[in-house]
Amino acid sequence: MTDREILELFYDATGGDNWRSNTNWKTDAPLYDWFGVKATRDTVTGLQLTNNALSGSIPSELGNLANLRELSL
Repeated sequence: MTDREILELFYDATGGDNWRSNTNWKTDAPLYDWFGVKATRDTVTGLQLTNNALSGSIPSELGNLANLRELSL
């Protein structure tokens, strides 16, 4: 699974359509242009989604982001 696919799964599992901000999520925009995502090209290094109205369960696949160094939910 690619980092993009994992983030899309995360988005769906945590109510992404109802987040306070979901700019560029699930679009063809580079990952670093998705709200709250830190990335180098197609490699996610951080997620900063504090106070963004996430709800639901965090999918276990999030653990497959091998270069994730920062996680703030």
